[in-house]
Amino acid sequence: MKSEILTITPEQAKRLLATNIDNNRAVSMKSVRFYSDMMKRGQWMTNNGESIKISNSGKLIDGQHRLYAVIHANIPISFYITYGVDEKSFTTIDTGYNRSTSNIFNIAGIKYYSRISAIVSGYLMMRKMDNKYYRKAQLTPNYISKQDALNIYFENEKIFDEIQVISNKYYLKLKILSASMVGSIMAYLIIDVKHPKEVVFSFFYQLYEFEPCKNNTIKILRNKLINDGLNGFKMSPKFKSMLITKAWNAYVNGEKLRSLSWDEENDKEVRML
Repeated sequence: MKSEILTITPEQAKRLLATNIDNNRAVSMKSVRFYSDMMKRGQWMTNNGESIKISNSGKLIDGQHRLYAVIHANIPISFYITYGVDEKSFTTIDTGYNRSTSNIFNIAGIKYYSRISAIVSGYLMMRKMDNKYYRKAQLTPNYISKQDALNIYFENEKIFDEIQVISNKYYLKLKILSASMVGSIMAYLIIDVKHPKEVVFSFFYQLYEFEPCKNNTIKILRNKLINDGLNGFKMSPKFKSMLITKAWNAYVNGEKLRSLSWDEENDKEVRML
């Protein structure tokens, strides 16, 4: 393999895209516009740790969003170009063994990138429970690339930004759940389950005592989370998520439970309504 810095014009970008490997991912126009805006503002960094990758047979295997952004911005941009990359590496090129999702969000210029990337990652983990999503998106439950995570953020940027602010506010008041766990649950309920955000936010406002508790089940959940570990029993993440799910389901169904429990060995997993 060899690498060099080249200035790519919009016409050269079109020629490179014509060689795009057949199974490259679908283009996210939000990502393209984001990169394009950076380029037009002069904020694009050539030395950002990423290169345009060309296979040993001359096919483009990484960099299509950046090249589409050059066309969209209609200005020449310099990139590192790496030649002679094995096409078999295409399936692992974006997993970023030396680069976390937080790093990728930082490079994309996202404010509060660490918090937001944690929320998006947790949200995607929750999506793994919904096989219909994976069939629709043609993704396997074990693999979602960091570019996919970035694209999903841009597709839902406004709500993720709002959730980040609110979940951090909850955490600063009462550290019973991580901000990323609360944020990922809220994102899943709003984006995938299609609950109005006001209903979702109200559940957590009551849990964190920002507004009067109207459902005693929420109060029971809060007390269990506060007392977690105090009596020698530490909830597992799965156990904790099941209690949250049961409390949420009671809340949306208008039910008021007298107790809240779940047996990891004997009870079935509960899905959020």
